[in-house]
Amino acid sequence: MTKTLDYSEGSTPIPGPAGYPLIGNLLDIDMSQCFVSLNALHKKYGPVYQISFLGQTIIMVSSPDVVHVLSDEDKFHKHIDPTLLAVRGFAGDGLFTALHGEKSWDIAHRILVPAFGAISVRKMQEKMLDPLGQMLMWWECHAGEPFEAADQFTRLTFMFYAATSRQWDTDIALLNKVCDEIISERRNDPMPDEHDVLDRMLFGKDAKTGEGLSDENIRYQMITFLIAGHETTSGLLAFATYYMLKTPGVIAKMRSEVEQALADVGGAFAELAVGKLRYVDAVLRETLRLHPSAPFFIRTPNSEQGARLPGGYHVKHGQAVAISLHALHRDPEVFEAPEEFRPERWLDGTTYPPDAYKPFGTGGRACIGRMFAMQEAALAMALIVDRFDLSLADENYELQIQESLTIKPVNFNIKVAPRKKTGLLRELMTRSTVAKEEEAWKPVSAKGKMHVLFGSNNGACEALAGDLAAEYRQSGFSVTLDSLDDAAPDGKLPTDGTIVLILPSYDGQPAENARDFVASIANMEPGSLSGVEYTVFGVGHRDWAATLHRIPKLVDSRLSELGAERLLPISLGDAAVDLLSDFEDFSARLRDHLEIDVTDISAWSIPDSANCAPVTGFTLGRVMKQTKLTDGVMSIAIQADQPWQVGDYLAILPKNPASEVERALRVLGLKGDDHIRSPMAPGPLRAWDVLESYLELGTIIPKRYLTILPKWALSSASRLAAMADDYATVRLQRLSLIDVLERFPDVRPPLGHVLYALPRIRARQYSIASTPPGLELTYSVHERGVASRYLASLSEGDAVLCATRRSTFHPPPAQNTLVMFAAGTGIAPFRGFIAERAERARLGEKTGGTVLYYGARDAAHVLHDVELRHWVRNGVLELRPTLSRAERPKYKLVEGCRYVQDRMWAERTDISAWLEGGAAFYTCGGTEFASGVRKCFTRIIAEKEGAEKAEDEMAKLGERFKQDVFTS
Repeated sequence: MTKTLDYSEGSTPIPGPAGYPLIGNLLDIDMSQCFVSLNALHKKYGPVYQISFLGQTIIMVSSPDVVHVLSDEDKFHKHIDPTLLAVRGFAGDGLFTALHGEKSWDIAHRILVPAFGAISVRKMQEKMLDPLGQMLMWWECHAGEPFEAADQFTRLTFMFYAATSRQWDTDIALLNKVCDEIISERRNDPMPDEHDVLDRMLFGKDAKTGEGLSDENIRYQMITFLIAGHETTSGLLAFATYYMLKTPGVIAKMRSEVEQALADVGGAFAELAVGKLRYVDAVLRETLRLHPSAPFFIRTPNSEQGARLPGGYHVKHGQAVAISLHALHRDPEVFEAPEEFRPERWLDGTTYPPDAYKPFGTGGRACIGRMFAMQEAALAMALIVDRFDLSLADENYELQIQESLTIKPVNFNIKVAPRKKTGLLRELMTRSTVAKEEEAWKPVSAKGKMHVLFGSNNGACEALAGDLAAEYRQSGFSVTLDSLDDAAPDGKLPTDGTIVLILPSYDGQPAENARDFVASIANMEPGSLSGVEYTVFGVGHRDWAATLHRIPKLVDSRLSELGAERLLPISLGDAAVDLLSDFEDFSARLRDHLEIDVTDISAWSIPDSANCAPVTGFTLGRVMKQTKLTDGVMSIAIQADQPWQVGDYLAILPKNPASEVERALRVLGLKGDDHIRSPMAPGPLRAWDVLESYLELGTIIPKRYLTILPKWALSSASRLAAMADDYATVRLQRLSLIDVLERFPDVRPPLGHVLYALPRIRARQYSIASTPPGLELTYSVHERGVASRYLASLSEGDAVLCATRRSTFHPPPAQNTLVMFAAGTGIAPFRGFIAERAERARLGEKTGGTVLYYGARDAAHVLHDVELRHWVRNGVLELRPTLSRAERPKYKLVEGCRYVQDRMWAERTDISAWLEGGAAFYTCGGTEFASGVRKCFTRIIAEKEGAEKAEDEMAKLGERFKQDVFTS
């Protein structure tokens, strides 16, 4: 029997199977083979039908014509169904689960799209090789042994076990904790030169609203990327591997293409032009056609009156319409032999309807990481077929599919055999061709003006424009860099310099920040742009063949019609192939045209990458007091008008010691008052200031730079090469670039190269050792420690650049029992914890037990000794010290317990009782100390629960067991 429902007058009834009361069509779907059941319904009821589950009706669609209408952003938007609502419980308003119209999605999308543009993704290639290399090294070591492909491709497993609400909450808490720790670590130790996704989320601002992302939203985005990023790509790789093994000739064709591409770049995988691997790309496209990683996407009408689909079917507002990609991609009217795996169908020139193939969704809510996923997958396939022969562990295996939020093959086991004798796979893969030797920086002189103007949605064109602007600034040009709508919304381009326009075409439309400009020049009178000199670099993507480069070509021809002078014919790049190479060719032609040559250096300049911009996020604090606690350990009180709470950190932006600055000046042949011009600063900077406050002088010299230095060596080239070969010794001796230049005075690289090689000085983070409002730090002074020596040099009244940083190492509620483990300066945050509890107790509040296991060399090295004994006398603290070298201690010790871990084990009965009583356990100290505490803790649990359960029990502690680990 067929059920029909008429939702609107004059509409065509939507067919579908009749359901049962309450459960609807639940019995019509075999949940273990969902796609088989749904495809059977598609064949029976056609490309549009409806089913219901527990009171919710879903319209199922598989027709390209209907999908075309559903893809209209003016009429339909993404629908967040109950499954995604459940995911929203921990992914919040991330890109994947944000509600339609949610402001946070708009802001995050505009900030994050540039991070996943063609240029940004291409620059990630070398980093992708690292985890891939680790996986393939494992393959090399387990050659001939069967293993499950999907498990290998899923390098980070993310599963949901919601058997009980408690476990669900624990899983969510763990996700949140990990994300918050990563956010905190990056905020406190910025890496501005990385320009990665996290950097954009933390510090990027929405060009439209000027707003950034909150830490909570950043956490949601990270969880979204975890869900959407690892399972989807791993499923694609596993399915592709299955079809490669099942389809004769595919691996041979892939291998031939990869070997040729590698030969073109001298065997360097980091330089491999993934976009040129057309057959590999076709294999991946065909895999996604047969098995799209996310099998459905769901749309719903914008209008409260609903909408009508082709065929006369009416859809109510809020009604879920699910596009079944499994059925859509197998439409026999579109794809010949739709059930067969045929990569060649993507290479034979056939044009398919754009709405017949939607593996990444549609519209603004389509997969933001599409380019990233395809590059990662193509790189993996290239390395696999180049390095290994593959075979099925079971020659009779037929595809079985596991379904969850995504799909992947199950019980699919393969075996591999290395094709080459060369081992050390990871080192082989991550090696890249020697970096292009940087040209000597150009004199800072007036060579004329240049305006680099761009349009960009995903950041690719903006990145290209930025690179070009930096290059010409260093060549002596006065360069302005701006979007077309900000620079010339009325179409009136400047006439006082060369105009370089870098702009894309998005499905035949201009970028969001170039729309006003394009609209304006369409209505201008001929001759309006007389005197303008311009050239255009256009960006497109071959997937949009019908409108490829439409906007760049339109702008190029229209500017000429309006009287502007074209300096060079239009240059075009394809983001699907090798955009960087296309742009480099254009840049070379532009240099030739402008007659840019290399001249002698008469004034040094810092490249943009030296990043000598004013520091943001820091304010001036004032030193209130400096106290020596014991040999090599200090306490400093700083007035900083920034919010914080017990357990937070203070980030200090240090300065290099004067002795090191003087040495660097001497080695570089500079005087402190010499001026260095930086394109990142409004005026020249004193050499002393640059070396003292902007650059890290003591950072270990990178190995790559050791391989470049011989170029400028008169007699030490072989010794520098030997140092590069024995880089472990360089690291052990912590040799800096200044050390090396001092050791080899005949090596004299251009100053610009030296400044480029020295990283920007970074903030150091310290646990706050007090309670608000008085901010104090407890720190050890290290012989080569930049920050600790800087702090120790400060006196009362001195200014210091600082910023409070929120941590996740906050104390538990005051009524809970708290057991702390610390050694040396690890006591810092616990001093604040105990002081806060002492104040609560003084005010009459009930507080839980407070226990401190504290390790020191001897009684003289027990930090904050007077306060600790005061708190003990007042009944606020139970102190359990260990002294490793004490002869006549003034503390009550336990015989034979020289270290904290020794006393923990001796008093394991107490610790077990605290465990059962719900106490919280906090550790602060160095890596070795924290590891030792954790191992002892695990040993105590194992004694009672058994070794096999110990780690599980540790994991269940969650927020009750926290460690704040620092390195000296």
